[in-house]
Amino acid sequence: MTDAGGDIPGRGKRIRDDRLHSVFGRELSQIIRHLSDPKLEGLDLFSVEVAADLSRVRIVCVPTLELAYSKKAIQTALEKAAPFIRHSLAESLSLKKTPVVALRYAPELTIIPGSKNASPNDAER
Repeated sequence: MTDAGGDIPGRGKRIRDDRLHSVFGRELSQIIRHLSDPKLEGLDLFSVEVAADLSRVRIVCVPTLELAYSKKAIQTALEKAAPFIRHSLAESLSLKKTPVVALRYAPELTIIPGSKNASPNDAER
């Protein structure tokens, strides 16, 4: 059995999923950069996971510069921003149903040059 991807079964679905993942990533990156909460300034996307049925989107955010707020304060601000992010996704994407947005702040996933986590070689990259 073939599908839109040619002779390889499942290829069309994988191409669609990759395209949707890319679109979600671009849109979410723009939305997060334009959030007005000062606790969320300096955050960027690390990963975006979209459920196969498009019912959920899991977003992991990381700092791009040293932040003055605690991890808990930033996580709380992200949770409060989730409804706005979902609404913004609904406006920018034409989907039958807008996915539920789950956000997580993970400062340990990035290394900011000069921070206590950074190694001396990080400044050279």
